[in-house]
Amino acid sequence: GSVALSVDDDTPAPVDTAINTNDNSTTAVAGTLTANVGADSANTSYALLEPGTDNTNGISYSLDSSNKTLTVNQGGSAVMTIALDAATGDYTVTQTAAITHLAGADSLELNISYTVTDSDGDSAQGTMTITASDGIPTVTSSNNTAITLDDDDVAGGNNDNATGDDTA
Repeated sequence: GSVALSVDDDTPAPVDTAINTNDNSTTAVAGTLTANVGADSANTSYALLEPGTDNTNGISYSLDSSNKTLTVNQGGSAVMTIALDAATGDYTVTQTAAITHLAGADSLELNISYTVTDSDGDSAQGTMTITASDGIPTVTSSNNTAITLDDDDVAGGNNDNATGDDTA
């Protein structure tokens, strides 16, 4: 007799990831990229891909030679780093400076592609979507100082001899 076998050696299926950062904080956001790799899970690896330049927002990217750290630049200055552990898919996104958004926009979306490769060499592309939100300036009362202006000593002042006048 004979037996018919069918083996399905699928390519990995990356799970897209959403990440949020804020101009008011340089705290790193960390997580793990995931992919469904089936039976080929041993020795799965991850690598960042370098996006093209975003001329509308003045964003450019530089990827290190090992495809583990992507630097996001705006106006020639680094504003964010994305580090990826190739063996585990662990990532850290750190916003290092404020990001200028288009007029009227409160956030800027960066789509960062990566590849996941399973143990027998099948690979697929996934996307990390990073939303950099614009921090809203706040004023707290503890930062405000009361200032009293007495214009008696100013040319043309009122010379009213009120409390706080300089009598020297």
